[in-house]
Amino acid sequence: MNAKEISKLLQKMGDKEDSLFLQGFFKTGGGQYGEGDIFLGIRVPALRKLAKEHKALPFKEVLLLLRSPYHEVRLFALILFVNAFAQGDETIQKKIYDLYMTNTRYINNWDLVDISAPNIVGTFLMEKSKKPLYQLAKSEPLGAAYGDARYFLLHQKQSICGRIKDRRNFTARQRRFNSQGYRLDVTRSRQT
Repeated sequence: MNAKEISKLLQKMGDKEDSLFLQGFFKTGGGQYGEGDIFLGIRVPALRKLAKEHKALPFKEVLLLLRSPYHEVRLFALILFVNAFAQGDETIQKKIYDLYMTNTRYINNWDLVDISAPNIVGTFLMEKSKKPLYQLAKSEPLGAAYGDARYFLLHQKQSICGRIKDRRNFTARQRRFNSQGYRLDVTRSRQT
């Protein structure tokens, strides 16, 4: 299959009721952070299952999926990249990291960041300069989500989160980890 065929398959898998719910949940209305994002209504487990079936899809095709107007198609592309990154050698990881960093405009919602940034950006930069992550953490409107990159929060939480632009009356999602490394979400309101 190619990107066009997979996109058509994903569009057929969508559920109208779930689509309407997700459009509201992910704040896609006018002036909201996800403005204009189009949801098909596909649950993540179904996307993960399909990604296993298409793990050999060439990066050129994955990149076409990442540039889709449909949220779940982009999410599917990111799952493919995350899986390939985890299995790849340094050359593959560098290629995926570079593709990711040059296409962040398509990674435009917090769930897309959450599923991909720790596993691609965080892992790739573990032993390298953190400057690219600091720049992502300063970006609007998803800087806080990039600041959440798991691998950095475990070791450098204050350094990264301190670089996030000050915002008035925003809710910062703070990640905490238990002793086994499982993420616990804590939401707190912050006044600046």
